[in-house]
This record gives sequence, structure tokens and C-alpha cells, in this order.
Amino acid sequence: MLQTRLILSTTSALRLRTLPCLREERRFRKRVAQPLLPPPITVNPDQYSAVTEGGAGGSTSSYFPPLSAFRTSQTDPAKLDKSHLGRFYTVDNEFYKGVMNPIQCYPPEFRQNCSTFGEVCVMIRKPFVDIKSCIEASDMKKPVIRYIIYGPPGSGKTMTMCCLAHYGFVQEYILVNVPWVKNTKESGGVVVSTVDKLAGQNEIRESDLPRYLLTKDGWEHFDPFIPVRVENYTSQEVQTTIDYFLDRKWLQHPQAGSEFGRIELEYLSTRNPLTLMKLCNFR
Repeated sequence: MLQTRLILSTTSALRLRTLPCLREERRFRKRVAQPLLPPPITVNPDQYSAVTEGGAGGSTSSYFPPLSAFRTSQTDPAKLDKSHLGRFYTVDNEFYKGVMNPIQCYPPEFRQNCSTFGEVCVMIRKPFVDIKSCIEASDMKKPVIRYIIYGPPGSGKTMTMCCLAHYGFVQEYILVNVPWVKNTKESGGVVVSTVDKLAGQNEIRESDLPRYLLTKDGWEHFDPFIPVRVENYTSQEVQTTIDYFLDRKWLQHPQAGSEFGRIELEYLSTRNPLTLMKLCNFR
């Protein structure tokens, strides 16, 4: 009996495969890069609860989340569901060091933080839960289902794929990391890929939609597939990330956990996961 395979396709290979058909287009059209920042966000200060600490110098208002607010005790990715959304779960060291770390699948900023914190914690987000639910409901006797993960830069596409790899590992799937997925009618597998407008190009593309990034040839080669968009953090996910960094003593500024310190981090990061991580590295 053929064991189920989880095939992971890298971003750069998908993009580089479409380069030849773009060269002629570039001679006649100048692409203008657009800002990476999403539309301005509106933060309501009333959404954050505060407690008052008494002290010799008066009172200060700070936010102190419960220890269980940002972390779940569930470490099996196969058992994660919508009830765990917006919280961190701990990745098994055997999987991280033995499978993912040698091929450096996780982003470099994340790997550096893991080394500093002495643990590997990943936020549970909706794209991962949605794809996992689809995989569990799929008939593996039929041709493979293909998923394309897309979204703005730094939104967490690679982290979503890593969560799926962890899920496939504990479910005893055969993990196959390939640069390009051929057009096949074989059954007994799942194909997960990402597309990024910053990968394999010397300039920023206008759109992050798969139809635009893959171009006509790439689209026809990969079709049919299920597109899954990864958005920037929600307000809740931003606060959960700040809670985690405070728990790890990574945020050292005395006002980092205050009401307005949180609002400042959310505003400056525009809720982008990568930007928020970089901001917290300097606070």
C-alpha cells in the first residue's frame, strides 16, 4: 500500500519557472513597485484591559495577560482546531532539529528567536487549520489536491507551510521537498506550495495573487488547485505575539506591555508578522 505523501514545493522555483515568459514583457512595460504597507489600521484603546499597580511613586497602568491566554498545552498539530486559533503551540524538538532545521525551512529571523528562547513556538492561524481540515476530509484514492498559499510579504506563508509539514510528520506522511511539482494524476498525496511576489525577482510585483505571479503558463501547469490566502495578523494575534515576547523577557522596554505600548507596536507593524517580529527585536 502506497504511503500518503505531503509534497512541499518551494516559492522561488515556482517563480523562476515563469521567468522566460516575462523577459519579453519587461522590454515593453515598466513595472512600478507599490508600498508593502496595508491600509492604515484603526486601533481602539478601549479593547485592551488594564490593571493598576500601586507603588511608591504612584500608580502605573499596565496590561498583564493570564499565562494561558497566549499558549496552548496541545503540542500535537493533528489535534489543533479552530478553538486554538490565535495561540502558540510548542513544536517538538525532534521534528525541528531532525527534520526542519537541517534544510532551514523556517525563516532565519524565526530560527534566531528559537535559539534565543530555547524553544520553538508557532502561532496557530486560520490558513493552517483550514488546509488541515481539507486534507483530513480528502479522499486519498483520488488524484492529489494542490494548495497554493499566497499573501503579502511577511504575512506567514512559510510558517503556514512549516505547520503543515509538522502535521504531515506526526501523521506519518512521507515529506517530499521538491523545487517543482510535475503535472501528475497519481493519487495518495497532497501538494502544498507558496507563491511570493518577492521571490526570484529583481523587482517588486504589483499583486500577490496566484494568477498574476504564476502567469498564464504557470497557472495552466498547476491548475486545478485551491488558493489559500494568508493575511496579516488580526488585532488579537498581535496582542498574543506581544504577550509571548513579554513572557520570554524579549521585550525589555518598561512600557512595552502597557496599553499604549501595545497600540504603538500594532500601529508601527501594520499587523505584519515579520515587521512585528523585527520591531520587537529592538525593544
